[in-house]
Amino acid sequence: MIKDERMWEVVEYVAAKLRLGMASPDILQLLHERGVVGRPVESIVSVVEFVTTRLHAGVSVQEIQKPLLARGLGGPLVEAMVTRLHAGDGVHWFKQNGRHAGQLSLPTFDVDKALARTQQEFRHCVATGDQDRAVAAARKLLVFDRNDSAAYNFLAMLLLSQTWHLQILKHLHDRLQPRTYLEIGVNSGKSICMANSNAQVVGVDPVILPECRSLPGHIRLYGMTSDDFFANIDLTSLFAGQPLDMAFIDGMHLFEYALRDFIHVERHCHAGSVVVLHDTYPVDPVLAFRKPLTGFWLGDVWKIVPCLRKYRPDLKLHTIAAAPSGVTIVRNLDPDNRVLADRLEEIYEEFMYQDFMEFQQDIDRMVNLFPADLERISREVLDGLCFR
Repeated sequence: MIKDERMWEVVEYVAAKLRLGMASPDILQLLHERGVVGRPVESIVSVVEFVTTRLHAGVSVQEIQKPLLARGLGGPLVEAMVTRLHAGDGVHWFKQNGRHAGQLSLPTFDVDKALARTQQEFRHCVATGDQDRAVAAARKLLVFDRNDSAAYNFLAMLLLSQTWHLQILKHLHDRLQPRTYLEIGVNSGKSICMANSNAQVVGVDPVILPECRSLPGHIRLYGMTSDDFFANIDLTSLFAGQPLDMAFIDGMHLFEYALRDFIHVERHCHAGSVVVLHDTYPVDPVLAFRKPLTGFWLGDVWKIVPCLRKYRPDLKLHTIAAAPSGVTIVRNLDPDNRVLADRLEEIYEEFMYQDFMEFQQDIDRMVNLFPADLERISREVLDGLCFR
């Protein structure tokens, strides 16, 4: 057992090493080497990692404590741990004994050497085809360098597929031949230019990039937020009275924005329409926070799938295993349904601060993961649908 002063020394040590980029298994190993062992130690490392990561992401103390309580990790001790970590950001709060991270009597950690060792391990595992160890090494590598694109791409292609989301979107355009198409989140225009030349196409993005100036003439772009667009522009009029056949939602990477976009989009659909949601399958928890921790950021858009499954069981949802972050195809839409709009505040309260790690072990079932097999998508997801 770890008691009193020794426990707080371990807590501070773990927090300091996490801030240096060390992975929790390595921290446990160092603690074990010094005789600090047992299930309480593993619990301390787990809780400190959980808390410090969320503090860094800007989550409030109150919201951090909710999932801990749900896991049975409540009580005065855990509350004190969260409060102290928040007060000193996990490094210098153990002031009553005059200690800080550099003065602890536990082993030191060389970040540069550990990073180089992990990179070498990752490359070796990939080269030898040891997938399980390569995944573990890739996740460990992301602890040191959260912007390591090779590690992200490897995880995406291994955990999802080597088919990318743009290939899925192109297939949908070719197969469905939508007469009207809306895209929220145009970025450089790579996806919106896949729309057929004889379709009515509208794109919405608050920042229209210079690359979009060369897009085909049938594409109409609106430089505004999606909330402003739906508040001020009549989409049905833009489409000359026709309903929306297909939409791609890839806007602001926050749950509430994606949910509002879906609510607005569905009102312009018909029963056979298809809505595609991007970034619904994070391959690593670090991608799934509300605050960007990496250059490649998905935010908490993933929450929209369990939200729709709970509040709109009438919808048909298939999340396609497309790299780098999945796409969810939504069918059986109902433009007259007002459940989401009427219960919006209740939904915000329930889902806003849910933690991805609570769902990670069951994510395939939760999102109804479907293979990125184009023929099966046409046959089993789209049911042979074509708009022309």
